[in-house]
Amino acid sequence: MKKIIIYFYIITILNLFPNALGMELIDGNYIGWKPIPTQDPQEPKIEWFNLQKLTIEKENLIIKTSTRLLKDGVVVSSVSSPFLTYKGQFYNLNGVLRVKMRVVNADYAREPEGGWPELDLEVKILNGLSIVLDGVTYIYHENERVK
Repeated sequence: MKKIIIYFYIITILNLFPNALGMELIDGNYIGWKPIPTQDPQEPKIEWFNLQKLTIEKENLIIKTSTRLLKDGVVVSSVSSPFLTYKGQFYNLNGVLRVKMRVVNADYAREPEGGWPELDLEVKILNGLSIVLDGVTYIYHENERVK
């Protein structure tokens, strides 16, 4: 019984303080899915989300988003929704990993007056192969081209 309790304490500590053991992000490609509110009130059964492809190279990142929808169990790409590309850099602030990024390319999206704002977000490393950024969990994917 003691071994089980110790195991759960270790897992809890690793989840609360993942950087304590020197976990670092691995360069490469990550995939995340971000749900977005239903865009068509006439078809409430359609689920909308952004497929987000994150590429990390050293302290730099690129996120490319594309809107998808799930209809009748089939994932379909939306050709008329915004396709945004973000670029940014990771940095450390008082022991907390953060990222500053902004939109650098926007297809089918109007640039806001005053330009795209810079986002400054905390990054949570779940383990070396998955992270959370802006509420989206990204999972490492070995293939360069991900559908």
